[in-house]
Order: sequence, then C-alpha cells, then structure tokens
Amino acid sequence: MDETEHKSLFKARYVKDERRFGVQRRAMRELPVIDIGALVDGRRDVDARAKTAAEIRDACINSGFFYIKNYGVSDDDMHVIRDMAMRFFSLPLEKKTVAKAVEFNAARGYQPMDAERITPGYEPDFKEYYDFGLELEDETLAPIDRGTTLWPHEEDLPGFTALMREHVKRTADISRNLIQGFALSLGLDDTYFDEAHRAPFYNMRTSYYPPAHDVLKANRWSCGPHTDYMAFTMLWQDDVGGLEVMNLDGEWIAAPPMPETMVVNVADMMSIWTNDLYTSNPHRVANRADRHRMSIAHFMGPGATTKVECLPTCQGEGNPPRYQPTTTTQHITNIMAKALDPELMRDVKVDNEGATEQLRNLERIGG
Repeated sequence: MDETEHKSLFKARYVKDERRFGVQRRAMRELPVIDIGALVDGRRDVDARAKTAAEIRDACINSGFFYIKNYGVSDDDMHVIRDMAMRFFSLPLEKKTVAKAVEFNAARGYQPMDAERITPGYEPDFKEYYDFGLELEDETLAPIDRGTTLWPHEEDLPGFTALMREHVKRTADISRNLIQGFALSLGLDDTYFDEAHRAPFYNMRTSYYPPAHDVLKANRWSCGPHTDYMAFTMLWQDDVGGLEVMNLDGEWIAAPPMPETMVVNVADMMSIWTNDLYTSNPHRVANRADRHRMSIAHFMGPGATTKVECLPTCQGEGNPPRYQPTTTTQHITNIMAKALDPELMRDVKVDNEGATEQLRNLERIGG
C-alpha cells in the first residue's frame, strides 16, 4: 500500500462533514493537550470529569490524537523506565535473545531488528522492541491473552524484571481510569467499559530506534504507517522525536515530545465501538536524529474474548455498523499474521473469512 492509498483509505473513514453523526470536523495542525487529573486523582469531581470528557470528545472527533498531562507518572519515573530499557537493548544479542518470543501464542518478549513489517508491502521496520503483558493469573485464558512475558536472566540485568512488572501494572490502572473518560465523552456512564477492561488485553512495548539516516526511504521507516489495534494507546517518547500523525486533510504532522506528557491515540477497537465517530489514525516514526530514540507505548484493549461491536448510540438509520463484531485477540492475530515472521505465527488461527482486519472494507466506505 503506497502513500496515496493510505491517504485515500483514511479520508474515506474520516471526513470533515460527518453527516452520519451531524459532526463538522476540523483539521488539526497541532495536537491538543488535555489535563486528565480529574480522571486519575480519585476524587471523582463530577464537573471536572465532565469537562475532561468534553475535551477528549473534541480531540477524538478532530484529530484522533492528543497529549495528556497530570496522568499520574512523573517524567523522572519514565526516564528510569527508559534508561532500564536502553540498558536491555545495549546487551549483547545472545543475552537479549534469552527473552525472545519464538511463538506468538505462547508469550510476549523481545524481537530483534527487522522482525516486524508493520505496514503490508513495506520493508521491515528499522527497530528492536520488547513487549510486556500484565501476566494475569486466569488459567482459562491462553498465555498470550494472560500477558505471559519472557524475561532476561536477572544476573544480566538486575532489577529489570521487577521494575517493568511494576510499571505495567501502574500504567494499566491509569488506562482503566482513562477509559472512563472515553465512556463519558460518548455520553455513556463512566463505568460502561469497565467490565470489558477488568482483565484487559494490555501490552507495553519499549521500542528502540537507532539513527536511520541511511535506511529511510518511501517504503522503509523506523516504524511504517499503521493504525493501532486495541482501544487506545498511551505513548511516552524521549526527547529525540520522530512521531508523525496523519491529520484530517491527509497531511503528516509532527507530534513532538512534550515534557510531562504522553500522547494518546484512538485505536481500532474504539473505531469499531464508535463506528468511526472516533477514528484510528495512521501514524509513523522516522528517527532522523543522530541519537538513539526510545518510546514506551501502553496499548489498552478489552479482554481477549470480549465481543467488540458498534455501540447502539453510534448507529442508526443511514448509519449502519461499518465493521463486523470481533475480539481483540482475533483482530490482533489477523494483523500480526501479516506483520511478523511466519515462523513466529506458526499454528496461529487466522480468521480470513469476515475478519475485522486493519483498515478492512475501507475501499467501499463512502463517508
């Protein structure tokens, strides 16, 4: 899929005059900043939460991306996570591959350079990454759904496992608070999505991007154009920069690092729930700097087997559901089957018949 195709498919989903919902969208040149303290401070100030929800709604309708501040973790704490992750990526390859995920359905873990082709038809992404899960104790779930994670040897990187486990749990709790803001923004009770995210399909990814001057080209990126797969993403990035977001006009705009913030974006499950009132935006990464870049993404999705389908309030006459019902597990599996090494995806069941694939059916959506 080339650049022109990406833009035309996205614009078919995300139109300025959204008559299905009676919404007039605005093309953003900069992403808004939203203080979500009222969602995470535990005081449940109704007016403050409603104000925050209104800002989330405006951002989701007009950009699909926004910064959050006062989310509950300091930049000092995030730099501790960043530095520990960098220590891992600096290890000799043989010590990193102890934690290498070798079967998609078995566990999360490390993946080396060129392991992921996130954009079909592009060359592999120029990055290494490490995925971490919540490590839920529900034995009825498959290991990948529980968030089972592989770890390096403690003697090779003392404190790494404990620090990352603690951070995953902490940010999952923040994400559960933020999903209440999404519910309020849709005119729902703030607990509407709670049960779906009680045992969420949660993934944290630390991504290491070396300087990419010599490798960037039309179909080769640090991370190629894509949409995220779950309900939403919270992304912390260091000061190197390189994240770009497609806006309503089909233009790539920068989402530069901003102290004491994370970037939040709508992902595919939220698009399905809202029938593209909130649309998952394409974004990409190019590390054009002379320094190594690190990002820490926190992907929040409903429980692995939760049925995700269009909300009753987001459909009606002249506005039928655009997407078939799916589950987080199946949606991610369908996409990863195309993005990862076939050996990693061996024995994985892909739903090719009626699957809710990334950007599926876009060519026949007329806006």
